[in-house]
Amino acid sequence: MVQTAQRFFCLSFALCLTVSCVASPNAVPPTPAPTETSSVETAVSPINQIAEAYLKLRPIKGQFNGGSWHDAVDPWMGEKHRHMLALQQHIDNSDSHQEGLLSLLGEPDQTVTGGDPLFEQLANGLTDETARLEPVETAVSSQDELLIYEWRGTHDFLYFVNREGTIIHSGWWHAGE
Repeated sequence: MVQTAQRFFCLSFALCLTVSCVASPNAVPPTPAPTETSSVETAVSPINQIAEAYLKLRPIKGQFNGGSWHDAVDPWMGEKHRHMLALQQHIDNSDSHQEGLLSLLGEPDQTVTGGDPLFEQLANGLTDETARLEPVETAVSSQDELLIYEWRGTHDFLYFVNREGTIIHSGWWHAGE
């Protein structure tokens, strides 16, 4: 009797799993078979999709740079912030050159070099009561450039250190509130 009940339970459970997988609206659709016109070259990589989404959000003025609050660009971990973090991680984890960065993020909002107070503050890792930042490695020279991409205006931004065409470091400036 116990064996029959166990068999019934197992079969019922397996049937439920099968039906739920087949009928699930969230089931992953099967991958279409390759066609003669599909190729690796025409596929868009996930990082390019993220870059495209970031570039669409980039010109939107939010609360921190002259506009009104915008849910996609202003909140911490909002859509624009998440895209910028993903792009930063991709660039940090690849042998990235300036051309690769520019192809993903476009031209920087600012470029600063040695002698500029912002460059000096970031290069020296200085902080004060109104700002938090991730200091740049001490190996930064005054010949390097900081390529600045604003997230919420100059309130918070992502920067990359460009040395002769190679990205050697990245970090964030966050206004302390």
